Amino acid sequence: MGRITGKKGAPMNIIEFWNIARPSACFRYAITVVFAAVIERAPSYSLLPLFLAGFFFVAGIYAFDDIEDLEEDRINHPERPLPSGKLSLSSARFFGYGCLLTSVLLTALMDLWTALFILVISFASVHPSLHRLTQGHWLGRGLSIFVFIVSSFYMGAAGSAGPISRRLFLLAIAIGILHLATRVIGDEVDQEGDRRRLRTLPTAHPAHFRYFIRYTLMLSALLLPLPFFFGFGALYLVFSLPVAFRILSHGRTWHVDNAGTRPSHILAAVVFVGALLSR
Repeated sequence: MGRITGKKGAPMNIIEFWNIARPSACFRYAITVVFAAVIERAPSYSLLPLFLAGFFFVAGIYAFDDIEDLEEDRINHPERPLPSGKLSLSSARFFGYGCLLTSVLLTALMDLWTALFILVISFASVHPSLHRLTQGHWLGRGLSIFVFIVSSFYMGAAGSAGPISRRLFLLAIAIGILHLATRVIGDEVDQEGDRRRLRTLPTAHPAHFRYFIRYTLMLSALLLPLPFFFGFGALYLVFSLPVAFRILSHGRTWHVDNAGTRPSHILAAVVFVGALLSR
C-alpha cells in the first residue's frame, strides 16, 4: 500500500510524486490565492477549491520543470526523483498533466477567463521550446516568475463576483515585480552553479542585470503604496510603507560594482497582512 510500479517494474513509493511537486512552493502559492480571494471578498465556499487549484497548478508546473531540467539535475541534484530513477519520465508527465488539468477545471468552476489564463501558462510550461525560452535566459526567468506570481492574484480574484479590482491588480504587479528582482538576484548568487546549467546569466555583463535589479526593486517599492489610493484602508500604509522603504534601500545598494543585499520574501508577506487587515 502506498507504492506503485515505477521504471522497469521496480516498486516506487508514492512519496516521490510528493517530492517532485515541491509541496512547500505549492502551499505558498495556494495560500496567496486564498489571501487574494479574501481580499476580494470571495464567498467562503470558494476558498477550498481555489486553494486546491493553486496547489495542483504549482505541482504540475514543477513536474514539467523537473522533466526539462533532467540533464542539469543529473549533475546538480542527482538525488531528485527523476535523475535518481525513483520516478520515470512517463509517470512524471502523467502526474504533471493531471495536476494542471485539475487546476484548470477547478478554476473554471469560478471563472472561465481566469481558467483560460491558467491554461495558457500551463501550455507554456508543458511545451519544451516555450519552457526553455522562459527558463534559459536570465530575463526570461524573471518575467516567468512575474507572470507566475500575478496569476495567483487572478486565480484568487476568480472567486469573486466581478473582475479583479484595481487595488488587487496593483498589489499583484508590485509583488510580482519584487519577485522578478529576487529571481534575478538568486540567479546571480548561483552563477557558478548556473555555468553547468546552460543558462545565460554567467555570460551576461554585470552592468545589465545589476542595474536591472536595482531599478526593478525601486519600481516595486514605488508601486507598493499605490493600492491604498484604490480602496484599502489607512492600515495598509502602516504595513506597506516600511516595506517599501526597506525595498527601496535594497534597490539603492544594487550598483554595477556592489551587489548589495537581497530582500526577504517575508516583506511581501507583511504587505499581505496589511492588505487583509485593511480590506
